[in-house]
Amino acid sequence: MNGHYRCDEISVLISGYLDDELTQQQQQRLFLHLQQCSDCQQQFDQLQLLQQSMQQGLTQEGLSMREDDRIQQQLNEPKTRLLRRAGWLLAGFGAAPLLAYGLYQFWHDPQVPVWMKFSLSAFWLGGLVVFISVLRQRIRERKTDRYNKVKL
Repeated sequence: MNGHYRCDEISVLISGYLDDELTQQQQQRLFLHLQQCSDCQQQFDQLQLLQQSMQQGLTQEGLSMREDDRIQQQLNEPKTRLLRRAGWLLAGFGAAPLLAYGLYQFWHDPQVPVWMKFSLSAFWLGGLVVFISVLRQRIRERKTDRYNKVKL
């Protein structure tokens, strides 16, 4: 080869240089061409600036991921988990009597037709059965789930 590259060949070398994939000879030819061609030099500068911006963005994302790890650690502390479970239990025990009273009032209301009582009761009971079955399945699978620590 005569040592002179066309500009379309140089763009490939620029990418190779930024990815640290060029031999020393290819780097020398790249820099010789960049000294002579302002268009390729401009392209090189833009791509280099883009690469630096991307690396800074990844560094900042790494910092936010560490923040995410800290938040996850706080959420998984024993005190926090205990308080969260206690809160759910209290909410469940508080809601159960209210739902039972509402169901009692609904069934003893003479203005509601019987067909509507059965239809709405079947609807809500079906939803409750589906909810309980899914909850039971999730609790059972939680112990063996390979992906429970995967972060999205």
